[in-house]
Amino acid sequence: MSKLTKVIAVRLTEEEYQQHLNVANETGYSKSELFRDYMLKNKLQVVNRDDALNRIFQLKQIGININQLAHRINTDALKGILNENLYKYISRQLDNIYRDVKLVCLSENDNDN
Repeated sequence: MSKLTKVIAVRLTEEEYQQHLNVANETGYSKSELFRDYMLKNKLQVVNRDDALNRIFQLKQIGININQLAHRINTDALKGILNENLYKYISRQLDNIYRDVKLVCLSENDNDN
């Protein structure tokens, strides 16, 4: 990223300034980042960073759990603990869970824009 060397002064009413501070505080942006994001993208996407990080963490945990379950059923199938029909059923269920989580993620992303 280029070094930020140019300054733009903006005058706001007290109410506008307070609104700007509230959005900056809620999103974790600095006041400058907030204006740059809006000006350069010509649209402002307000996302609470703590919520976004929490969502990412939760999705990672879900992915880890799905992978652990998939590994376990594959191991058990190879050992003969699971018969083929049960193996296929559980595999389909894991695929369905993965698909549903993916759909939720995509719809959340669409709702954020």
